[in-house]
Amino acid sequence: MVGNRHIVLMEHQSTLSENMPLRMLWYIAKLYRQRVKPDAPYKKTRILLPAPEFYVFYNGTGETPEHWTMRLSDAFTEKTHSLELELSAFNINYDKSSELLQKCNDLKCYSIFVAQVRQKISEGKPLRQAIIKAIQYCKENDFLKDYFSNKEQREVLDMVNFKWDWNRAMEVRAEEAAEEATKKATEAKTIKVVINMLKDREPYEKISRQADTPLENVMEIAKRNNLAYN
Repeated sequence: MVGNRHIVLMEHQSTLSENMPLRMLWYIAKLYRQRVKPDAPYKKTRILLPAPEFYVFYNGTGETPEHWTMRLSDAFTEKTHSLELELSAFNINYDKSSELLQKCNDLKCYSIFVAQVRQKISEGKPLRQAIIKAIQYCKENDFLKDYFSNKEQREVLDMVNFKWDWNRAMEVRAEEAAEEATKKATEAKTIKVVINMLKDREPYEKISRQADTPLENVMEIAKRNNLAYN
């Protein structure tokens, strides 16, 4: 909130997503649902809402303008529509001519820090050493000097040095998919066994034991398939 007037949603990305307008739509819908009581929309009088503003700050290595607008309607398959959401995107990579960075010194210092990390890496230094050198540079040149105290320096080092293992992430997702498929197959097999025993009008307790499923699950399957009996 800015004062009592706006909801400001900001996201920082190093890999730009063209789906940010859609994500922002989800965010603002969730926030409005939190602010407005469930029965309020049914009232006759208008509900007053804080106006939203949406921003994305990008510091990846891809080529982008200094400032551009992203629109939800860009994703629509039809030209005519009744819904729009616009967000302002800014490239915050360090550039002396950047109007935004000249207005916001903290953001400028952060951009210089990131630029220094990239420069040290390009010189052949490992990531951890590049971060340490970048922090030293910022402290020596009074860029976020207070932020890079000993305590915060360790936190920054841990945060920036975290390496996302994309291959492992894909492996984990594949494992999750396999587990989910196995779970669904097991559930389907259980349901089949329960239904067959229900058709034979076996006692619920017996079905529960042999199908290795809770009694309430047996009763739910019976009810759902119109096979319930006393």
